[in-house]
Amino acid sequence: MDDQKEAYAKASGLFVASEWIGNSIRSYIENPKKVYTVGMGHRYEPIELKESQIEERFENPQLLFVGRNGFIKGVDIVLSAFNLLKEEMPEAKLKIITDIRGLPGAIKKELGKKDQDIDAYATGVPWEMLHKLYLESSIFVMPSRFDAWGKVFFEAMAFGMPVIGARNCAMPEFIKDDYNGYTTNYDSGEVADRIISIFNSFEKYKKMSENAIKVSERYTWNKVAKNMVDIINNIIS
Repeated sequence: MDDQKEAYAKASGLFVASEWIGNSIRSYIENPKKVYTVGMGHRYEPIELKESQIEERFENPQLLFVGRNGFIKGVDIVLSAFNLLKEEMPEAKLKIITDIRGLPGAIKKELGKKDQDIDAYATGVPWEMLHKLYLESSIFVMPSRFDAWGKVFFEAMAFGMPVIGARNCAMPEFIKDDYNGYTTNYDSGEVADRIISIFNSFEKYKKMSENAIKVSERYTWNKVAKNMVDIINNIIS
């Protein structure tokens, strides 16, 4: 903490990804006004979403979870929610990318079952496969127990996916209920209900997909970098 304070005191300005991080730092430095929230860029350009793609995703619901530390990112909650969801939407599928080796034994066992509706992949999948999963999936679901920002949410939104995160950390800053997704408590029943809500009607799903693209467009690296340069210019002018 002392090293942090010393480094921050020497800086003319501090860039942080989220207000959640920013407020934490502002609480213990002498000059909180020099903390600037700028977001964090993601690597995908937002796609041009065609109505045919939206229809395909709506009619063939596929959930996607991408998180290296599966337990911290809430994979257990997603699995429980999916089991509840299947009662209402038996056609739904779930794709998971995580470090399977680091998961608790019970979750490993569940992922190891021969279930045609759940596919699990180890982290480090080829870029082409991840791109394909982003392109084909309907909703991104990751009720993370900790996320100071959550870059994968923005990657998913760049492909027009509504997102479901936790009502915690930075996630409520960019996930607006009934706009581009939902935030939830760490409750599998609530997660399942929110997924069902998104699929209530095609028009609702389409609008949330379009809004997800709009949110992702605010956080391309070009826009984040421009914002940082503008702040630097104001500091030195």
